[in-house]
Amino acid sequence: MNYIYEGKYSSDEFENIVLEITGSEIDIIFPLPEGGSSFRAGDFRFNFGDFDAEYNHLHFTVENTIKAAGLFLPQDTSQRIDELISVGDSEKTTETKRLSEIIEKFMYPAGRELFSLEIIAHKISGEIIEIAALQIIDGLPVESHVIYAVISQDETIFAAGKWYFGNLENRYTMPLLDSVNILFKAFEADGAFLSGDAVFLGMELIYSVVWHESSRFYLIPSWKLSFSDGTELIYNTLTGNRI
Repeated sequence: MNYIYEGKYSSDEFENIVLEITGSEIDIIFPLPEGGSSFRAGDFRFNFGDFDAEYNHLHFTVENTIKAAGLFLPQDTSQRIDELISVGDSEKTTETKRLSEIIEKFMYPAGRELFSLEIIAHKISGEIIEIAALQIIDGLPVESHVIYAVISQDETIFAAGKWYFGNLENRYTMPLLDSVNILFKAFEADGAFLSGDAVFLGMELIYSVVWHESSRFYLIPSWKLSFSDGTELIYNTLTGNRI
């Protein structure tokens, strides 16, 4: 059974996240021009925005290491993710499990019940390993929560993407719509598109983030419908409304 979870995400949480991950006192805090905050704690730098986090371990002279390996980290890491090699179910080996443990050790040093990740793509360039991973909560991927990370010598030296670091404060059990009823709702709302030329490829159960206050949100189980033209339609299982 999947539940509806409630969590909190605000600037009040950022300092605690940095302290938990680094174990270091924060040296500098300053606002970012595009919004959010930047923190420096010893050798660590973090930038936080709306469900975004960027981390760089300066101690390992990351920029020189990455340049030596011929890597380029663009501002938009989605471009880099597209260049990685997909990892299919048959390719998930002891090595991908080891890489997952390295990233999880960085992301959740104190541990997080229900939280894990799934590596979906990677690339090895000498001692540098690049990975793309989905955030998994209660067994389901969280919509658009993908992180790009660089590992060197079994340490996370760079990570950027959309991720939730906090705890889930409440859990609710409510009647949720199954896949058949979601399809009925989808045809009611988007029948013209569903009856069009795009071929329906399949549907996947995920978690969607729905804000209900400025700093509080729900994780709601939702069905994501995928089509041959690249369109993805997401409907929450609580009301059947499209997100």
